[in-house]
Amino acid sequence: MAYIEVVVSKELIKLTIKDLGPPFNPLELEQPDLEAEIADREVGGLGFIYF
Repeated sequence: MAYIEVVVSKELIKLTIKDLGPPFNPLELEQPDLEAEIADREVGGLGFIYF
């Protein structure tokens, strides 16, 4: 189940999305090893931008 709320004013558009899934913070992901051989890499993680 997901909950989506949109609040619009003259100065701001606020979008809130909540769900019942486990917490997830993409900033806590480890950066992938792009130098490793393809067969040795973990699946996923390339869809996030790291700063």
